[in-house]
Amino acid sequence: MSDPQDYVRLLGIANRRRTSECVSLLRSTGFEPVVIKGWAVARFYDTFWERVYSDCDVAFDPADFGRAVEYFSQAETRGIAADLHEGLRTFDNLPWEDLYSRSYNVDLDGTPIRVLADEDNLRVTALHWLTDGGVNKERLWDIYYLVKNRNEDFDWQRCLESNGPVRKTWVMAAIATARDHLELDLKGLPEKAQSFQLPEWYMKTLDKEWKRGVYPRRVLSTVLTRPKLLAEQIYRRFPPNKIAATVATETPIDDSPRLSAQLKSLTYKVTPFARGLARRLTYRWQKHDR
Repeated sequence: MSDPQDYVRLLGIANRRRTSECVSLLRSTGFEPVVIKGWAVARFYDTFWERVYSDCDVAFDPADFGRAVEYFSQAETRGIAADLHEGLRTFDNLPWEDLYSRSYNVDLDGTPIRVLADEDNLRVTALHWLTDGGVNKERLWDIYYLVKNRNEDFDWQRCLESNGPVRKTWVMAAIATARDHLELDLKGLPEKAQSFQLPEWYMKTLDKEWKRGVYPRRVLSTVLTRPKLLAEQIYRRFPPNKIAATVATETPIDDSPRLSAQLKSLTYKVTPFARGLARRLTYRWQKHDR
């Protein structure tokens, strides 16, 4: 295929089909998932195939999550690429019942796909991008199109205020980043969102990460026997990304120093790493002892 755009279009069509098949399968077995990321965002782009994604992210009622995981472990579902989410957990503070009650169905080639309310979709998408430290510059287009192609009755009160004042600064920061780097027109947004100024540390963090580019993140305990890869992973993690540390510690995005958030975020990672390392070493010891 000579034209790269033809390949991207075909990939977009294939992704739409996978999303439809995934939701249809789940619905046929009694689940009613909410699709997040992926197609739920791509449908806001001016052309659907511009937004590349590889799997179907589906969120479930936490009460159904265990059954969903068990179902997806069965052989007949292994051909479907899906990322299962227990509610929205760290991506949103609102109860699942609230988020689900405002979700709605959108037709995808004849299949109704349940998605978050547009206000919740923007807020969750912004938080997901910030959680990764804003490393993926290409994903900033998600914020751009969700704002640019919003409905006229978009409820900014719901989007900005429903998760509290700290997370409000996060959403406004993501929008302001699209304003400053992608020339997003903020006409019609609340004044505070239009005039939000990004702190110097925030801009420097993005500049540093975008120059280094996106990298495949690995669980450190799984690369202990590969020194070069382990060194690369540690190099990209330390010092902690200031944006990711801000989100991890529920700190507002403002002009205050980030050292405290960075140090606190490190403590959050020590325990999971130690557990992973212990499991890895125990497995290797047991294997060697046989």
